[in-house]
Amino acid sequence: MKDAINPEAISKLIKSSKDDSELLEYIYAALKSFANYHAAVMEDQLFPLVYSDGGIDAEQYRSRRSSLDKRRTVAHNALIANVNLLNRMAAAADVEPIYDGVVSEESPYRRMLANAVFEYITYLLDRRT
Repeated sequence: MKDAINPEAISKLIKSSKDDSELLEYIYAALKSFANYHAAVMEDQLFPLVYSDGGIDAEQYRSRRSSLDKRRTVAHNALIANVNLLNRMAAAADVEPIYDGVVSEESPYRRMLANAVFEYITYLLDRRT
C-alpha cells in the first residue's frame, strides 16, 4: 500500500530491537510524535470551533490561533524527522520501510504523510484493548 504507515514493519522493527533498550526508546519517542502531531492538529481545529464566534477578545483569538498554528507546524516537522529516523532504523534492521511514501517537508508530501499517520492512529485505536 503506497503512502501508508506499515504496522507490520513497525512490529518487526520493535522485535528486532527487543534487546536494545536505547533503540526501543528511540522507537517509542518517534511513535509518540504521531500522537503529538495528532493532538496539535486537533487543538488547532477545536479552538476556532469553540471561540470563533466570541468568548475571547479578537486580539487574544488571533494570538492563540497563531500560537496553535506554530505548534502544529513544529509537531509536523518533528513527525517528518521521526518518520525518516524510523525508516533509517528499519533499513538498518533489514525491515521494510515504516512509511513507503516520500518523506519530505514539501507539499504535497507533508499532507500525504499526515494522512498516513492519522490512518495509523485510527488503526491503533480500532485495535485497542
